[in-house]
Amino acid sequence: MSKAGFQVFHAWRKAVIGLLTVVWGQMALAQTTPPVINVAGANGTVFNSWLKADGTPFLDPVKDNQTGLMRADFMGIAAGATGFSSVPTSNVASTLMAAGTIGGADSLVFRYRMTDTSSQTYLGSSVSVGISFKDLVLAPTDPLYKLIQIYVTIDSTNKGTVLFFQGGGSGANDGPNTTTVDAGAFAATVNADANATNNVYTQAAPLTLTSGTNWSYQAVTAVGETNYDRTATNGTDINQYVTFAVKFSDLNNAVRAITGNTSFSMGYTSEMAFVGWSSTQVQAINQDVNGLTGLPVAGAGTWSSLGAFTEYVEASGLKKPIPEASTVAQVGALLLIGLAGGYYRRRKSVAPVRATGAIN
Repeated sequence: MSKAGFQVFHAWRKAVIGLLTVVWGQMALAQTTPPVINVAGANGTVFNSWLKADGTPFLDPVKDNQTGLMRADFMGIAAGATGFSSVPTSNVASTLMAAGTIGGADSLVFRYRMTDTSSQTYLGSSVSVGISFKDLVLAPTDPLYKLIQIYVTIDSTNKGTVLFFQGGGSGANDGPNTTTVDAGAFAATVNADANATNNVYTQAAPLTLTSGTNWSYQAVTAVGETNYDRTATNGTDINQYVTFAVKFSDLNNAVRAITGNTSFSMGYTSEMAFVGWSSTQVQAINQDVNGLTGLPVAGAGTWSSLGAFTEYVEASGLKKPIPEASTVAQVGALLLIGLAGGYYRRRKSVAPVRATGAIN
């Protein structure tokens, strides 16, 4: 091989090795063992903040819920905010999430920060998350379109805490004034009735949650977080985290039942967007909407236009890596083929040099 040919070959070799290193890194990242989630544990590196379109965490004004029930008031404040017992040095997110295993089961975990509470050990209201699955939106030509396909709600009272999956009513369900929640809440075992066009489902027993296992209600200080007393007095109003988990398998079954899409498969790379709210009852949105100031007035826009939806993220709460490992692998394979072909052609094009003249 000529010197020029060797240099070309060496350059291609370095490029392919570098690209394959990226591929292997992406594949190793994708195959990392999911973390074990402790619903009563610290945020640490497991929980990630819900992010708005500009990449900043969701915040929520204090005491902006409809009835003044502080246990139903989302709380998230900006860095440097005053009027609190402590001044935050960074944004305090109102909503977080994580994905991992609980008791060996793959689970999606949500954590909401509420303004304050008394010393009771239960929330005393309902909180929900509306989920839009990117692969199931009704306007596939618009990748930014978001429509709630399922509601996950926990109802926490002195009688216990239960989790419901719920479908939307017959309206558009794309904004606070078009969204209704059907009265037939259901759980893991779901049987659609004859009125499936309106997403009404047969009532089933809700899932009972166990404190410390798949749900938790505790002071933020219990997991090492700073409290921000809304009255800025002596820090007696302790912010609370309400944390709840849902198994992938249960969510998978419920989504299939609601949408009728029997090929849907919930996994760590499923792309979702979220809306959060609180209520005094499981079939209503009547307390606080996460990220908005109070309940929107009549005639308000869609969840997306109001800024209540998160970005599309994977189960961990992080955006899907770009480029994906599969894409990088395909490019790497093409480069390898090109490298081999180029090397073969160059070898054929270089004729062997023969000695001439007499041999003495």
